[in-house]
Amino acid sequence: MLRVRVANRAMCRYHAAMNKPHSNAHRFFPAAALVAVTFFLGSTPGCRDATVTSPATTDDVAVSTGPVTVEVISDDSTQTVTIDDVAEGTTLEDVMRQVESLDVGVTGSGEMAFVDSMLGQATGTEGGWTFKVDGEFSKLGIGSVKLSPPTTVTWAYSDWPDAASE
Repeated sequence: MLRVRVANRAMCRYHAAMNKPHSNAHRFFPAAALVAVTFFLGSTPGCRDATVTSPATTDDVAVSTGPVTVEVISDDSTQTVTIDDVAEGTTLEDVMRQVESLDVGVTGSGEMAFVDSMLGQATGTEGGWTFKVDGEFSKLGIGSVKLSPPTTVTWAYSDWPDAASE
């Protein structure tokens, strides 16, 4: 209570020094400002009629799908497998793990995923499996390559010097 009296006396001395009549209006200014701001925000066009919606989930977004064709070129033949309805953004690792008919061996996962064998031919010190996505060699591993169907992935077993020159 003492603080209020000191503050009020100071205010009264101010009014007296300025030769102005004392008013208690300054006591109500903070409350009046709060009411004005609340009224302004409440009357802004579009705000009072706005509806709050939750952010879209992946279930709400239509993800395009399409076929991914996997071709494996070996010395004596080419085998082709098509996987339908592959979602855009699916990694090549996920696709290769689905291809059972080519006897694919994948080691590791994510950025460290690696095809270490296919059709009974294992990667070794002399050569290994290389791939192209839509005719272009990838600079990324199978766990980092995101596909945009329709896509064709072509695998070939090459000796390491031959693979480096391509």
